[in-house]
Amino acid sequence: MSGRHRSGPRARRRTGTIAAAVSGLVAALVAAAGLAWGVFDGPGCGGDEPFIVDAAPSIAPALTEFAEEDLPDADGKAACLDPEIRATEPASVAGAYHADNGGPDHAGDGSTALWIPDSTLWLKRTHAEDESVPEHGSSIATSPVVLATTDEHASDVGWPDEQLTWTRVLHEDAVPGAVDPNASAASLIAVMSIGAHDWDDGTRTRIVQAMAKHAIAPSDNPFNRLPGGGTEPTVDAFPTSEQQVIPGTHEEKDSPAPIVTAYPEVPTPWLDYPAVVLADGDDERRESAELFRDALFSEAAAERLAAHGFRDVDGVLSGNAMETATGHAESDAAVNRAVRTDAGPVGPPPSSDRAESALEKWSTVSKEGRMLVVLDVSGSMNAAVPGTEVTRMEATVDAVAQGMHLLRPGTDVSHWEFGHELDGDKHHRLLSPWQEVSTHLADGLPQKLDEKVSEPGGPTALYDTTLAAYEEMLDARDEEQLSVIIIFTDGADENPDGISREELLAELDSHTGAGKAVPVVFIGLGTDVDPAELTEISEITGGEVFLSEQIGDLEEIFFDSLSALACDTPGC
Repeated sequence: MSGRHRSGPRARRRTGTIAAAVSGLVAALVAAAGLAWGVFDGPGCGGDEPFIVDAAPSIAPALTEFAEEDLPDADGKAACLDPEIRATEPASVAGAYHADNGGPDHAGDGSTALWIPDSTLWLKRTHAEDESVPEHGSSIATSPVVLATTDEHASDVGWPDEQLTWTRVLHEDAVPGAVDPNASAASLIAVMSIGAHDWDDGTRTRIVQAMAKHAIAPSDNPFNRLPGGGTEPTVDAFPTSEQQVIPGTHEEKDSPAPIVTAYPEVPTPWLDYPAVVLADGDDERRESAELFRDALFSEAAAERLAAHGFRDVDGVLSGNAMETATGHAESDAAVNRAVRTDAGPVGPPPSSDRAESALEKWSTVSKEGRMLVVLDVSGSMNAAVPGTEVTRMEATVDAVAQGMHLLRPGTDVSHWEFGHELDGDKHHRLLSPWQEVSTHLADGLPQKLDEKVSEPGGPTALYDTTLAAYEEMLDARDEEQLSVIIIFTDGADENPDGISREELLAELDSHTGAGKAVPVVFIGLGTDVDPAELTEISEITGGEVFLSEQIGDLEEIFFDSLSALACDTPGC
């Protein structure tokens, strides 16, 4: 949400005295009008013009107070500055630089002269679109990324007797939410941190999926989504900055109380509030922006920022915010007993690659589309997974059943099995009809899938089944939905009477050439799979090949394969 945080401009400073006498009539009129001729703040402030500072909404109030109450007492030219502080979401400023928008013009009076987003991530992402934006800025404050939750949820997981951690808060039955990380640096850092925690792949996937399922609109107050906050559906926790959890720093209307915080167990990047000057081509505005940026490192600015719950650039929490947060002050002391002065180690600045990878993962689990899942039930699927007593078939069915929980509720899914002449002269058989995932889950399909699958036996008609699946998807495809075919198999085609690989490739190529590509993703099981053969088939459609020899790999591989749902053109 953007808005202006600026009162009227301060009086200009001028030199000299009133040289001419003013008639009694004029003096009376002036007095009646309430004008104050000849009253000025001091020397040297004649021609300074306003300039715009676009700051993240969380820090804009502190900057506004500093500009209005402290800046007039600054030394030198800084005292003459007239900044217009606007509370502007970083995504809004970054979006103006997107290549499709042609980029902003920063030479005009109404454009941004100084930008202070909440994270360097915004600078890196914007720099990728427009190199005129620096990748790094001068950090004026910091705040750790935490999980906000209610003390009731925290108590359920052992707090305050046990330290409140992300592992405890994000347990299997928890319902976490998150603001879309495309619009929230705190959420994006949280998704990256989830990937760095010492959890198994399934747990990390489950948490990101749950956050995506319970996404919070960027325009909403996420605190209102906690139980008691007045907005449904509720979540148990969501990522935010520590500063937002300290009393008085967020919009508390209808917010539940008390709120406590959980800190990540691994080094995690903090929000660092970098200031960058964008007033290219305008020397006067650029100089003003640079002077204001430098003034933000003054003691007065530091005190204002600390009073609003920010840590300094060294990560130190101080002032009244520290007392309130840690319970050393009388008022509101118990509200945030879980805020810690020692917030743990700060992780290195996130790279653009890590950020993009996290956004891709979020995009994958956020997509709703159409998916056909095809399971190999040939005789070789009875082979045991090395080092276990579990067969390839059992491991595959379990992975597919678990995978249904990874999909968005509105995703349309159907399941086939395939082998050789399973249904008359057809080599595939329907296991579940096209239905939304929410319906499949309500019907208990994950628990029933192993009963529906045939006992493995016979050869594999891989080519015929792949073509049949492709034609099924083309016939049933909704152009508004993203579509993908996922085929689990442990071997090559074994049907001498079926189509050849060359015929299959030609058929697939004819469809993709007409702009109707549906990605075919193969998940190869065991050591008998020929990856080169499968790759040749999948590449035509814009799909991929994933190989797995171990049970533990399957769920994460299935998740990775879902990335095709985020892609509606071959090879994207």
